[in-house]
Amino acid sequence: MSAHPSPERFLDPQIERLGPSLPIRCERPSDDLGIYVVEAEVTRPVRFRTEGPAAFSVAVFLCGEGVLALDGGDSLRVRAGSAVLFASDGPASGENAFAGDQSLVCVDFRYAAGFLERIGESPFSSARRLSMTASDPSSAILLGFRASPNLMRIAADVARCPLPPGLARRLSMLARGIDVLSELTRLVEAPARVAFALPAPADRRRVERARTILDEDFAGDWSIPRLAQAVGLNQRKLKQGFRDLAGLPPHAYLKEQRLQAAYRLLEAGRSVTDAASQTGFSNLSHFAKAFRQRFGIAPSTARYSDERLEPTGRSFAR
Repeated sequence: MSAHPSPERFLDPQIERLGPSLPIRCERPSDDLGIYVVEAEVTRPVRFRTEGPAAFSVAVFLCGEGVLALDGGDSLRVRAGSAVLFASDGPASGENAFAGDQSLVCVDFRYAAGFLERIGESPFSSARRLSMTASDPSSAILLGFRASPNLMRIAADVARCPLPPGLARRLSMLARGIDVLSELTRLVEAPARVAFALPAPADRRRVERARTILDEDFAGDWSIPRLAQAVGLNQRKLKQGFRDLAGLPPHAYLKEQRLQAAYRLLEAGRSVTDAASQTGFSNLSHFAKAFRQRFGIAPSTARYSDERLEPTGRSFAR
């Protein structure tokens, strides 16, 4: 057993007491890494205090919006496509608020000091370089920025992990926690690439509508021009907005939805031809190649193997 603090000690105990108003799923792949997944239909406004010891976390918002604030600091408005870095080398407190009548999906990666010390550099120092602030080095940092496509995909993998409880799931979650730190390190090393702007609310709603269309009609013949026309958004904004909010461009997102649906059909015993045709693939050889590249096995193997490999990294879909 690791001597580092357990998640119960370094994660915010207020979160687990929220109850049915904001359901929480907690993944604990190791003693010094905890991952909170909030996935809920928020029917009424939720507001709660947060208070805890030194902490380091990276939260990624896949759906919904709200306001986060540290006591004595400015409030931070977050929405789908936002990432939030929180770092404090001492006790900190604040308040979070989320409006009602919305879908909220957030994945929050929280690390104990021992986990980060093994990497070789103080995470608080890295966070301060990313925040580019010269304030008191002992103060807490609450930094919002546009989540990179990699962060969006990592969070979506966690939110939609198909693995059952057990060693394989814990290892997968541990790997995702390390992936987040790797991506954050990349941003720290190239801070000029971090974008702090997000799509305007009206554009964001249109992009979310486009994503819903691809979720519900993935077998349809959706080109960029047709999809842009369907939601009333120009092609440039559609492509950029999709990268911001879904972590993938529209074509790649649609392909992912089709492949995931095809895998489910094959698991259910459908033929390769049926799985391809029902998910929008008109060319069997193209389907087989794309399937193998995505899952590492042939479609026929997914259908017939007695020890089927579960697909990983399923993209988030509302």
